[in-house]
Amino acid sequence: MKRLSKKLLAFLLVVISAMALGACSSTRESADSGVDPTMQESIKAQVENILNTLNGLSDEDINNYKDVDDSFTVSAVTAYEAVKDELGAYTSIGDVEIEEDGDVITATTTATFEKATATVTLNIDAATYAMKSLSMDVNYTLAQNLQRAGLNTLMGVGIVFIVLVFLSFIISLFRFIGAAADKSMVSHEAPKPIPPAPVQAPSASAIQNSPEETDDMELIAVIAAAIAASENVPTDSFVVRSIRKENKTKWRNA
Repeated sequence: MKRLSKKLLAFLLVVISAMALGACSSTRESADSGVDPTMQESIKAQVENILNTLNGLSDEDINNYKDVDDSFTVSAVTAYEAVKDELGAYTSIGDVEIEEDGDVITATTTATFEKATATVTLNIDAATYAMKSLSMDVNYTLAQNLQRAGLNTLMGVGIVFIVLVFLSFIISLFRFIGAAADKSMVSHEAPKPIPPAPVQAPSASAIQNSPEETDDMELIAVIAAAIAASENVPTDSFVVRSIRKENKTKWRNA
């Protein structure tokens, strides 16, 4: 706890001293000449002190500084946390370019770290010389930019390929769903067998009017007409009787 309090106090002292340096060197020339060289050196010292302080912070310190009620401190530690793994330890700082635009003074410099360089931008209030925000952007080389672009492209193609494979798998399941639905419909709508129609026994009148009996009657009528013609006798005097055949089986048994 004491260690954290000391670091917090040291960081705040750096901020306060930077503001004091800016206030002491506030002698500016005309608007055409911009910020005087003394102010430029003061701002460069401020940026370098801030980078040295940030370089000595641990992850726990950074998390604790985020809860400080100071917008500049929160912006500085947040910007450093986002790039510290890519940059490594702080080494040196280059020339500082200062631009004044209305109420804001923007100081831009290139800081060198172990792994890469970064563009550090410090925004300062032109009226009070209070530091408003700090940003840090990693300067990637051409090879690193190509590598990042290739990785992004590969990731995008991979995601599209995975989505297409998933859609193909879903579409391939449709045939199983359709087959199951057709099978269910066939099982529920199978036609019932039609029972055979009952065979009715022929009636007595149909038996009497069978073709065989009709042929016998016609034959009798022809014979009777022939006899009547040869005997000159009218056919009304003929009496036709049917002769039934006896059952030989009964006669033999008797």
